[in-house]
Amino acid sequence: MIVRITAKIVTSLAGMAEAQVLSFVAYTERDERVRIISARRATRDEQEHYFKTNA
Repeated sequence: MIVRITAKIVTSLAGMAEAQVLSFVAYTERDERVRIISARRATRDEQEHYFKTNA
């Protein structure tokens, strides 16, 4: 039997994109490269949290 265990660190962040759209991105770093797992427009709750903590 072969057992493969891999540990991945996934980081997420919110930030303003070029068109003044708040985006939410989840990514990981592997072999000196950044791999984007997901990128989407931030939800209303995420936007409120972002603007409260980055005012």
